[in-house]
Amino acid sequence: MIARHAPCRRGVALLVALIVVMSVSTLAVGLLQRSLNGTTESEFLLRSTRARLLADDLTPMLLEWAAAETDNVFRDADAPESWVSVFESNAGEVSIQVHAIDCSGRLHTDRLDTFARLGLPSQLQRLRHASVRAPGFKDAPNLQPLLETYASELTNQQPIAIFPDLFDQATQADQPVLTRWITTHGDGALNVNTAPVPLLQAALRGLDPSTAREILALRKAGEAVPASLIQTRSGDTNDSSKQLRLTTTSSAVGFIVTVSDRSSRHRWWIVAERLAGSQPQGPLGAAYGANANTIGAWRITERRRINQ
Repeated sequence: MIARHAPCRRGVALLVALIVVMSVSTLAVGLLQRSLNGTTESEFLLRSTRARLLADDLTPMLLEWAAAETDNVFRDADAPESWVSVFESNAGEVSIQVHAIDCSGRLHTDRLDTFARLGLPSQLQRLRHASVRAPGFKDAPNLQPLLETYASELTNQQPIAIFPDLFDQATQADQPVLTRWITTHGDGALNVNTAPVPLLQAALRGLDPSTAREILALRKAGEAVPASLIQTRSGDTNDSSKQLRLTTTSSAVGFIVTVSDRSSRHRWWIVAERLAGSQPQGPLGAAYGANANTIGAWRITERRRINQ
């Protein structure tokens, strides 16, 4: 009896052993995969932290650049209405690029109902500031909605990019990238030296025709428009006004900081503004270690990761 059942018992033992081996193997594979995932996650966090620290280190330089170079660099650029290169470094496996755009050369969202709106690309002409609900943060009552909020108003249109993915001067004119046309930063005046020409041409409606022609001729010739050509109007900041206040200087600059390595890319959108009166408090208003005498009234007013 015992001899007859011995092979059966050995078969059961082998089956149990096989199940145990399979279970241990499955557990080992799971632990190995978890270890690999943990390594990958740790490496990603390390790269992300390194990129953030590099962006932090650049912030004082961006403030100093905004205070000292903004108007001259944009005015002298081949395409002052587009992005200009501020900084580029390739150190080892990490590369850093900084591009800037003059936010004062964009149509402020508070002024979307002026004549200048007619100079926007057709995809953006449906934008209305009144239709966007402003955030109700108690700690920051003057906080403007993000540009993504305005893009969400265009759900029936083709997707609208907020920030450019590539800094190709030749192709940006055909792309409805929001940062190239509108802004939530600055004092609301349009910089005639850096605004896209279609936007500027629409904004000049109502101006003396000879003055408007002279301003456009200077822009198309690549020459700076003197402040003497800009007429100052009173009461033109009312929401009911169709006129847009014009300027020849910048009060806000937007930077895109791109930190890349062999397998990842991290990007930040950082805005510096020249503020009048009281300065904002808190991390966005801080000088990030910049020399207060050097940066004057310029402060960081928006700073966020924009990886797509």
